[in-house]
Amino acid sequence: MSHSRPAVVQGVLTAIVALLLYGRMVAILGTTSGAAFVALTPAMTAVLAIPVLLEWPSVTDWMAIALVSLGVYLVSGGRTTRSISDRSPKLQSSVAGVDKMNGLVA
Repeated sequence: MSHSRPAVVQGVLTAIVALLLYGRMVAILGTTSGAAFVALTPAMTAVLAIPVLLEWPSVTDWMAIALVSLGVYLVSGGRTTRSISDRSPKLQSSVAGVDKMNGLVA
């Protein structure tokens, strides 16, 4: 029975905790941003391999990490060089509607 304990902890409990945390993340960030952050999993795994395994990503890996991080930043609503006031009125009203729907404005 003691040999199955690590399997239960790593297999079942980890999956349950991951699912609960994923649900909480989506509740906080919303579906689009929450789904975008899932794309960071391989990138963060590669970065965490540096202190944990003393294994450094290759140049290609670093480029992929940068591209994925940039994509997540942009999809999750990160600031760009253009402000909303510089965009078309149609886009401004669309952004305002989404903000109102998400409860960000009254």
